[in-house]
Order: sequence, then structure tokens, then C-alpha cells
Amino acid sequence: IRDKLVESMLHCEAVVADHGNPVRNYGIVSNGLSLPETHPLHLSWSETVWPALQQAQQELSRPLHLNSIALPLNLLETRGLAVAQQIRFDVESSSSSSSPLRLQNDLQLWALRPLTAYPDQGTGTSGHAFVLADYQLPAALKKELTWSNQMTAPPQVYQMAMQRAIRHFDDHA
Repeated sequence: IRDKLVESMLHCEAVVADHGNPVRNYGIVSNGLSLPETHPLHLSWSETVWPALQQAQQELSRPLHLNSIALPLNLLETRGLAVAQQIRFDVESSSSSSSPLRLQNDLQLWALRPLTAYPDQGTGTSGHAFVLADYQLPAALKKELTWSNQMTAPPQVYQMAMQRAIRHFDDHA
């Protein structure tokens, strides 16, 4: 997977280098970074992502445009905080090493899914998240609001927005 990550980062760097598009930075969003090492979908920061970043930088011989990493962090999934601390430590301590990780911008660490959580530290097998906060959303194109815990499917307006976004990317592929 490390080779795929390097390939993806190099592709992202090529997109950023093309000044004809609006993309100036990229980030990593991963549930797998916060999963326990015993989980089959675990993604190791120290053994996979960190070396991939270093390899991508070495191949480019310039600072990377990676500017953010998002990890699950909420009342039930707390492991993301420890991983975020490790990421921060590695990035900051690399500046005094012989091959520091050089980034175009400061790295930002983001909390992902603060209002929903998967059971058992993100390893739940049911596939359904716990909603840690209930809120009202438009259920249809009408202006009626429905509580999120009463919805049995994504709201119609979300489906329309998703389809429009997919069409946009299909048209510009």
C-alpha cells in the first residue's frame, strides 16, 4: 500500500503543479489511521504513511503540498488523538534530522466525524454509526425539517447534490 500512497501523492503533486486548476494543496482523510493495529483495515502512520511521504518528497526533491490530515476523533473513537500526537511529533522532530520532511505549508490536523462514531473504537462490524448528536435536516425539497435519527435514507437534497458533483467530475475527467 505504501507504493500506492507514493503514487497518489506524486499524482496530487502533479495536479498542484498544473497552475491551470484551482487545487493548491491536498490532504489525507483516513479512518484506518485510527483503527487498532489488530483491525484488518488499520493503516499504520509510522510504517506506511510517514515513509510514503518521505519517499514522495525524495522523488520530487522539493517540499510537498500536503497540508492536512483528518482523523476520527469523538467521544467513542479516541485513538485519533494519539495518532495525531504521533504525526505532530514526527513532523516537528524531522526538522532536526538529516532528511527532514519539508512541506509547502504548515500541516493541519483535523478531527473527523465529531458527531458520529462507530462502535468499539471504530471497529464495529454493523456498518452503522452511532449518532452522538441529533439535528434537523430538510428531508425533501420542501422546507420541512426531519430529525436525523428518524431518517431511513439520505435526504433527497443530498442525493441531488451528490449526483450533480459526480456529473461535474465526469464532465471534466
